[in-house]
Amino acid sequence: MLLDQVLPEMKILMVDDDQLTRSSLTYYFKKKTRAFTAVASAEEALKLLEQEVFDIVLCDYRLPGMDGLVFCGYLQAKHPDMIKILMTAFGTEDLALALQKHVIQEFIQKPFAVKTIALCLERAGRARKQVLAGLHGATDEPPLG
Repeated sequence: MLLDQVLPEMKILMVDDDQLTRSSLTYYFKKKTRAFTAVASAEEALKLLEQEVFDIVLCDYRLPGMDGLVFCGYLQAKHPDMIKILMTAFGTEDLALALQKHVIQEFIQKPFAVKTIALCLERAGRARKQVLAGLHGATDEPPLG
């Protein structure tokens, strides 16, 4: 499945305290997705999630206040079918174990190229379509793998 076939259907929430990262990715993905919303903190994201539903969350690990893992743990408890992607420049073995615990589908090492994010979002979009198909019946999409 091509990027331009998957992303136009997706609502993506990005959580990153770095303004340059937020504005760059928003600029790039705003016209490629149904909605691309970027906020600076997990707390802002939680408020937004009370009003909106997103397909994919792209979240930085190190954030002011609540960190990305705690936020993804909340998402897993409240929105288990949401696709979660964690970005960080601080990968460790402990973090890798925590990713599994919080059912984070993708991990992106910073610094990254926009193409890396685009490919990751394509995989996430395909996975999200499969989740939704499972919730609403059969699909004509081939299985991931």
